Amino acid sequence: MKNFLFAFLVFFISKINYSQCSTFSVNAGFDTTICEGESIQIGNIANWNGSSTPVYSWTGSNQISNDSIASPIVFPTSTTSFVITVSADSCIAIDTILIQVNPKPIISASPLNQLICCENVSAPITFSSSIPGTQFFWINTNVMLGFASSGAGNIGQFFCTCPPSIPMIGNLIVTGEDPNGCLSDTIMGTISTEPMPTIIGQPIGGTYCLNDSANSIDLLTTALGSGMITNHQWYSSNSPIASIPPSGGTLISGAINPSFTPSTSIPGTTYYYCVLNKSGTICELTSDICSVNVYDLPPISIECDLPHDTVCDYDRALQFYTIPQGLTINGIGMDSLSFFNPSIAGMGSHTITASITDTNGCIGIDSLIIYVDGCLGIHENNLSNLKVYPNPTSELIKIKGLEKLNAISQINLMDNKGVFVTNLDLHSTEFDLSKVNSGIYFIKIKHALGMDILKISKE
Repeated sequence: MKNFLFAFLVFFISKINYSQCSTFSVNAGFDTTICEGESIQIGNIANWNGSSTPVYSWTGSNQISNDSIASPIVFPTSTTSFVITVSADSCIAIDTILIQVNPKPIISASPLNQLICCENVSAPITFSSSIPGTQFFWINTNVMLGFASSGAGNIGQFFCTCPPSIPMIGNLIVTGEDPNGCLSDTIMGTISTEPMPTIIGQPIGGTYCLNDSANSIDLLTTALGSGMITNHQWYSSNSPIASIPPSGGTLISGAINPSFTPSTSIPGTTYYYCVLNKSGTICELTSDICSVNVYDLPPISIECDLPHDTVCDYDRALQFYTIPQGLTINGIGMDSLSFFNPSIAGMGSHTITASITDTNGCIGIDSLIIYVDGCLGIHENNLSNLKVYPNPTSELIKIKGLEKLNAISQINLMDNKGVFVTNLDLHSTEFDLSKVNSGIYFIKIKHALGMDILKISKE
């Protein structure tokens, strides 16, 4: 009878345990998808009717907040299966959940950071992503830069305006969202502006005659704020410049000020412009082009049949003429018929000049120097055909025909005012003038038939 009761009790208890285990279950949760970097709560309390407390155990990853609770938070970095095992008394329940992890998009922008010169157009900003189909959303913290406070998609070019003399800075905050709804990390860029002066007075050229004193070419600009330095550089071109703004000219060395004085030493038209550059930046501002016209002087010459530039004070009047003809010749000793009278001019060096003015207002001038000598009362012999060479000279000269003169008693070097400089060797035809200063000189040669005077130019 006792054995029967024991067997019945075991059967009854086993039946009770079987009944509890058959209804014992646990739900790990529905398979789901998250984005990289996100977390999610999984699991649930087990369906257990017994008196003991169920024991939970999660496996599959260490990326779990607590592997011994019913509903932990998991944060997998890649797709992972999490398995939960629950035990109570001798009953065990198991379930699995699959968490698929989608990568978040990696985004970039080009150019993300920009320095924009005031009154210039920005570069367009183009966004890209590691995942096709990503949408882009951005925020601009400074609408004074010239574009909206927020928007979606790429940012086109915009015209940058900024207050005079005040640099501006704005932040560009960009986020991408891919087709799976995953958000990228936020990227940030900086857009800053640089103020530039405004040109309020463009350069003005001019028209001049050769070697005139030219007016300066001036570039007038508004002032910049304290500490802001703008460099100037002038450029020139011998041919017209078609590009706008102008470019391609030749840098003029040392022309780095707002004002520049052009040269008038070469005839022709030269084109000028100035480039302003903000120190330490890429910001440039280019002026308009101005042209400077330089006219050549009209040709003119004074001619005479006189074989020498020296005459005696008692010689006849000499007639001069001009090319082109008919121009007035001025100077002491000249009369209205272009005759030069040595006795009226007096002894010494005399300059005679003539000029012509063309339709451009340019004046051409020619001049001659005539030396009047007393000749010591002896008539000058103009038939000796003496010739000095090279003329002009820097050192040695030779006098051709000197050896044909008889009884040379004196060879003197005189300056252009008739003042004695030095005696030259009577027995030579070659003379060294290397120690004589540069200028115009006369060589007086006294001989048996009279006196010859030769003009020499020393460089």
